[in-house]
Amino acid sequence: MRTIKKIHPESMANFYAYFLIICAILTSFFIAFANITQRILEGTYSFIDILLIIIVNMLGGVLVALIGSVAAFVIGFISGFLFASLYNTAVKIGFLKGIKIDLE
Repeated sequence: MRTIKKIHPESMANFYAYFLIICAILTSFFIAFANITQRILEGTYSFIDILLIIIVNMLGGVLVALIGSVAAFVIGFISGFLFASLYNTAVKIGFLKGIKIDLE
């Protein structure tokens, strides 16, 4: 059994940031897909109208994904850095004993 007593703050910050970026991108594309589906199902549209609905909503999804990714990166980086710093401080003062991991 090994005990993790120190977490590198920048590594944890990058991990949190990339995880939140992926979540932001997937969320924005699922919202765009749901909006496309709702708009198509609510009325009778021609092929060109449906094509325009798809293009406009996907471009909107890309825009929201870019804005959300930047915000998610900043929030994820700050929260990951704070978590790692708090963990390291708690281990240093003896409040926590560390994380025990069994590596095989």
